[in-house]
Amino acid sequence: MKYWKKYYLNNKEKVKRRTKKWKKNNPKKVLKIARRWRAANIDKVRAYSLKSYYKNIDKNRKRFREKSRKYRIENADIINARVRKHYKENPEIYANRKRKFKYGVPFGWFEAKLKSQKNKCAICGRKMQKPFVDHNHRTNTVRDLLCQCCNAALGQVYEDIRILKKMVVYLNRHKRSEKHRGSLHRPQ
Repeated sequence: MKYWKKYYLNNKEKVKRRTKKWKKNNPKKVLKIARRWRAANIDKVRAYSLKSYYKNIDKNRKRFREKSRKYRIENADIINARVRKHYKENPEIYANRKRKFKYGVPFGWFEAKLKSQKNKCAICGRKMQKPFVDHNHRTNTVRDLLCQCCNAALGQVYEDIRILKKMVVYLNRHKRSEKHRGSLHRPQ
């Protein structure tokens, strides 16, 4: 060992040239040796990687963003196709994300609410084909799940109780008068 150390110190340039030439002529062996060393020294590799990353964090972030942006531009069609496919295969994930973003309800809230309401509208009690999340537009607080008709009706009257009361009075007034005149929609 001492001999080689002494030889190396006396012939540094010669050894470096020979090593460089050998590495150039044997790239597969060099790669194999490097992989073996990395596998044996995984902790050192990780520590060095982290140290190097955090030492140049601003430069690395900028480089990574630029690389990502370039990749997204060059592969926009592939990425869009992948996203569309995932969206078609997992509609519930995207519906949950939308409800979380729009109403602030946690994942699983919708399914639990649907189960507690027994898949029936909170107003009319009919079975819902497509449940809608009802929320107060002023406070943005979530109330219950409604069918499409009840949800649209609340929206049409601007969630105003006075208008709803007037509608009830109107319907009751015309209900009494229809008894005397007959209905336009007669059962066949």
